[in-house]
This record gives sequence, C-alpha cells and structure tokens, in this order.
Amino acid sequence: MGDKYKDALHEAQEELDRIEQRRSVLLRLIQNLKELSEDDAYELMPPDGYVPQGLTEEIRTILGLTTVHLTPPEIRDSLINRGFKASSPKNLLIGVHTVISRLFDARELDVADKDGKPAYRALSRHPVDHIARRGNSPNTQTAKERFISAQKAREARKESRTE
Repeated sequence: MGDKYKDALHEAQEELDRIEQRRSVLLRLIQNLKELSEDDAYELMPPDGYVPQGLTEEIRTILGLTTVHLTPPEIRDSLINRGFKASSPKNLLIGVHTVISRLFDARELDVADKDGKPAYRALSRHPVDHIARRGNSPNTQTAKERFISAQKAREARKESRTE
C-alpha cells in the first residue's frame, strides 16, 4: 500500500517540476516581450485568485518584472495592486524600505535617481532568477531529487538503528 502512495508522490513532484519550469519559461518570455514593447511602465498583474507570497518574494517579483526603476511608494502601490495585505499603507511602506535595504545590501538591486529620490530595479536580467535559485537551476536539485535524497537518508538512519 505504501508503494502506491510513494508512486503518487513521485508523480506529483515531477508534475510540479514541469509546471515550475514552464512558469520560468513563460516569465522570461514576458520579460523579453516587455523589453521589445514600447510600454516602459508595464506591470504584470497576477491572475485572478492569486495569493501573494512573502513580502520579500513579492518585491523581488515586482522589481524583476518592471522595465523601469521604482520608488518605494510605487513598489508599495504595486504590492497593494497585487493583493498584498498589510495593516496600513504606511506600515507596508516601512516593510518595503526594510526589504529594499536587505536586497540592496545583497547586491540584488540597481539604484537610480527618480525625481530626486532613489528608485530601484532588479539587477537580474530575468525576473525569475531568484526562483531559479530555489530549485530550477541546473546546479540545484529538483523536488524529486530532494525527495529521493531524503528517502535514502531516512532508510540509512533506519538501517543504522537496527544494527
């Protein structure tokens, strides 16, 4: 009975890997099309039913998808447009400044002057490079590979306990 569940789990993880790879390709396509278009202020709106991720990931996504530098208030407004919930716009802006500071320190952002204020854009040419670092890069394991490694480690621990 357990093998049936393992097989189903493997299939589900393989499907998730395929979806993540397809998503990466589509986001890169969108980025390339935006660069070819004349609409510099284009902002990718998430699909209906989209559930925002954490603040840092959402800001990375916004800055990676834009073709222009954005000020912190513009980033906050984009977060609100994408459905990110916060107790108040002022508190969200404070969080935006905190995340921007960390991303800048990590050398993920390019800074430019916009109307006398600093504005930011992701240094990465592709908006999903931060996603690739989490699992789609050839230098990292896929979900299936991580599962198999964890499974082998569990089996090795079991064997060492029985000896």
